[in-house]
Amino acid sequence: MQNNELPIEDFPLAQQAFFVALRAKMANSRTVNKKALFHTSLLIFTALAISPRPLFAGYPEWPVPKICVFGMPYIGSAIQKGNSGLLTDILIRVYEPEGYELIHQEVPYTRAIKALQSGVINCTLDIETQRTDVLHGRHALAMYTMAVMSLRGTTYTGLDSLAGKKVAYLHGYDFKSLLPVRFTPRQTYDLSSAIEMLDRKTIDFVIDDRTLLKEAMDEAQLPSTKFTITPLASMKAHLIFPPTPQGRLFRNIYDRRIPEMINSGELQKIMREHQISDASIKKLLKANAR
Repeated sequence: MQNNELPIEDFPLAQQAFFVALRAKMANSRTVNKKALFHTSLLIFTALAISPRPLFAGYPEWPVPKICVFGMPYIGSAIQKGNSGLLTDILIRVYEPEGYELIHQEVPYTRAIKALQSGVINCTLDIETQRTDVLHGRHALAMYTMAVMSLRGTTYTGLDSLAGKKVAYLHGYDFKSLLPVRFTPRQTYDLSSAIEMLDRKTIDFVIDDRTLLKEAMDEAQLPSTKFTITPLASMKAHLIFPPTPQGRLFRNIYDRRIPEMINSGELQKIMREHQISDASIKKLLKANAR
């Protein structure tokens, strides 16, 4: 199907920012006719862009919206639809006091870096990589414990056990290139569906964060006694930003606000509201100790 939308890069900066915010808001809406709303807005701003004279003489131009777009796929209870979830709620409290609206935009993780560099999003999560083409936030936003789920009784002695096997994980992640072993990937949009496939023995293993695997097992309403979850590694997850003046601004806010929220107890309060255990809270605080 042909795409007839005009590229937002052809519009002035304020209008580009409007469209980025509009797209993100529509992605989080359950009631708006998204296609009709977007094209109506596009017509309005096209008229503004091509008008030979100001349509509203005497009025100042619209200011650039103060938003920070957080791009990530949905991740269990951590990042949910409707601009909600543990990590989204934390970032809202990072940027809201600074006058910025935090908007989550669903982006497959495999495309997040490109979206970051093109300006579609302002920040995304990274797990302790050594990328030099982005700005790294100093503080951990979460602890990610990569784990392998298998049927109880399945032989798993380490990563070599994945070799040649069918391994499921969430769409948008790139475990195939991250792990030093060759396996057959089975990407899924829902972890509970992956666990149901594991139960039916149509796949051999499932990989994701240990907590998310446990949540998905509960959603699938399958007994925990049928499965084994083996941790692989615990890593710090922090925000990364584009190497631009705006990226540095958002990085500096993040680096300043996370310690402030820890010292005031605000971060711990948000985590407890999301039923995060005291042990997990202490682990994150330890990771951020300087």
